[in-house]
Amino acid sequence: MVTMFQSNPVKTNHEEYYTRNQAWEDIQEYIPRDKTIIEACMLNSVSNSPIYLQELGYVVEWNVNDDIFSQKNAMAL
Repeated sequence: MVTMFQSNPVKTNHEEYYTRNQAWEDIQEYIPRDKTIIEACMLNSVSNSPIYLQELGYVVEWNVNDDIFSQKNAMAL
């Protein structure tokens, strides 16, 4: 039996984990709908969380091309 980690090239190559859609559904009552969600640490990410959060009705900003830690105002976040 192939495990989830063995079949996920991102996990096996980069040791990355992603939030499952069910987890966002479980906590959505605690996420304010009148705020913008900023997914700041998305450099080269293949995470679908921002897209799924938009599907749930949230306003989400993210950019997979920016390194948040190299930005001048990174500490302001």
